[in-house]
Amino acid sequence: IKFNQVLLNIGSAYNNETGRFTCPYSGVYQFFFSVNSGQGNTTDLWLMVDGNKMILNHVDLQNYTTGNLSFIMMKLSKGNVVWVMQENGSSWSDDSSRTITFGGMLIVET
Repeated sequence: IKFNQVLLNIGSAYNNETGRFTCPYSGVYQFFFSVNSGQGNTTDLWLMVDGNKMILNHVDLQNYTTGNLSFIMMKLSKGNVVWVMQENGSSWSDDSSRTITFGGMLIVET
């Protein structure tokens, strides 16, 4: 998923052309990502690190639309690449609602 509305990108570690964040330092990072899933859809989004699935955001609703938010803290190395991948289902957002989000921050450099 490429997040095309970049609200804050101190250090330019997030590349909005690729949708990927490259860790500028080794350390402990906290990431979050969300999905907004529509009625009758099972939707799975994964937070990926260098091609490995780290944490799943899963939504399975029959009659409603909902948002779902996931957080993770990880120790990563300089150069690790982090992104969000939609494995199945459907998710939606628009310019005003920002219901699909991705963000992260360096907690402590190691």
